[in-house]
Amino acid sequence: MDIMLVLYAIHCAVVGGFAAFVAGEKNRDQVGWFILGFLFSFVALLSLIGVPSLVEKTEKSDASSAPTESSTDQKPLGYISDDGKEWVCACGTSNKYFPAKTIQNCSSCRMNRDFALGR
Repeated sequence: MDIMLVLYAIHCAVVGGFAAFVAGEKNRDQVGWFILGFLFSFVALLSLIGVPSLVEKTEKSDASSAPTESSTDQKPLGYISDDGKEWVCACGTSNKYFPAKTIQNCSSCRMNRDFALGR
């Protein structure tokens, strides 16, 4: 009887360790999932398989803290050229600028001029 209890404890520790490993790969709490794996065995593993991965917070914060150009150097997705004769669409195509026209679309992607210029 004692050997069965020892084997069961080893089995629970192995399943709990594997659950902790899988939880770490999914950016989840390893200690909590070890305890769940130890107590509930394969039911906890099946639950862990069904749980989606968490995105690391460091990746999001790194992207938002990336250095950006100053606001004077940046141009919006679409913009009117410096000479005022052309407007550049978000797709990068230069188009003739006709201010009298109320509706004008890009010659390449057909995006509306006012939409591309953010008006």
